[in-house]
Amino acid sequence: HSGRVSRFATAGGAIEQINPTESVLILGRCGFSLHEYETILQARGIPYSWIDRVGSASELSGYSCLWNLQHGQSVHHDDWANAIGMISADRLIRGEKAAWKKGLRSNVDIIRPVAEGYLAAGAGESIEQLVRSGNWPAALDKSHAKKATRWIAAAKRFGPETACNPKIQLSTIHGAKGCEGDTVILSSISSPAVCRGRQAINELHDEECRVNYVAVTRARKNLMIVQDANLYSLDIPA
Repeated sequence: HSGRVSRFATAGGAIEQINPTESVLILGRCGFSLHEYETILQARGIPYSWIDRVGSASELSGYSCLWNLQHGQSVHHDDWANAIGMISADRLIRGEKAAWKKGLRSNVDIIRPVAEGYLAAGAGESIEQLVRSGNWPAALDKSHAKKATRWIAAAKRFGPETACNPKIQLSTIHGAKGCEGDTVILSSISSPAVCRGRQAINELHDEECRVNYVAVTRARKNLMIVQDANLYSLDIPA
């Protein structure tokens, strides 16, 4: 009740007001409505993660693992398993990527940043050299290399803890149930199907009201509603 509600005309205008070191939820009715927000965050080098997207947490764990090895720290089995899952198989000892994926390396508990440690983990000398030089994104599959480069930039700018556990999280409204943020940015973009149904069936209109309620009650302090200039949008009254 002591919080603040504000409105913005664009996603960029709302993102300009947030602090990357404070908890922020960016919510949308549909996943595609958050694409613009993700693009802006990437362009500005701000770390973020997805609440309801499979693989997001494991990727961050893998990047953090390689960063820690680069800086002379030992890493845990689970984090290395996430890292090796992103490394190109042709850079690893033959069969090791599949072995880790199948859980056949449970005896390797801690990986130390020394030659013997890399060999025990299934990585050869080339991986060790890339990690030591900080150029380990070059060892990753193409789908992860660009993301890893952005992660390194965020770690250097905001610290590895914030890069690994981003304060800014994106999610659909349904995926954010049970989650809270000091600030919530709510996109008003909806979809043609939702809007048609809302106009035709009273029960669907009521359901949209419930969805909106879930979204606005995720905010602890600030609710920022983005009235996107879109033909299909949520009806969020003042």
